[in-house]
Amino acid sequence: MNNVEYVFKQKPKWKSELESDLSQYVSININPVMQYDLDIMKQGVIKDIDRDYTYDVVPKELEGGILFQPIHRIPKGTSIELNVHNPVKIYFIFHNGCDGNYTNIFKKLEGWELCNTAPQYDINCTWDPEHGLYMTMYKLIAKPGTYVIPPGENGVAADWACWNLVFMDI
Repeated sequence: MNNVEYVFKQKPKWKSELESDLSQYVSININPVMQYDLDIMKQGVIKDIDRDYTYDVVPKELEGGILFQPIHRIPKGTSIELNVHNPVKIYFIFHNGCDGNYTNIFKKLEGWELCNTAPQYDINCTWDPEHGLYMTMYKLIAKPGTYVIPPGENGVAADWACWNLVFMDI
């Protein structure tokens, strides 16, 4: 399924509750605006709204968090503004190959800490055995305020990025 074919269906009540819960902590503004969904971060959860890839390895610190599921190929130039209302842990996870240059961008962002582990997706992929194995994860202990993740750029292997956000209560 490609990005153009994806159509939202009515969300189940528990997904609407996730949106309500998350809105107590943070408002997310993506520019340009894109479709997304939310789910609970756990082994087997769907990674992106327009693919069947699942997170197969999930670090314990992410389990039970709220996963922000965008499209798989996020266009170069996409920026993220996070308006934090209450303290929250925010994780930004990106693919090392299709990194949108976040490898370099995050080295310059104040307050973000590089994590020792990151989730892995699509670990049983038959067409590319390393497809979702090499991911990088940063963590921010966010206090109320506005945090901007600059627009993605040309990355290591593509002019798009592959990323997710996870939000955890402190």
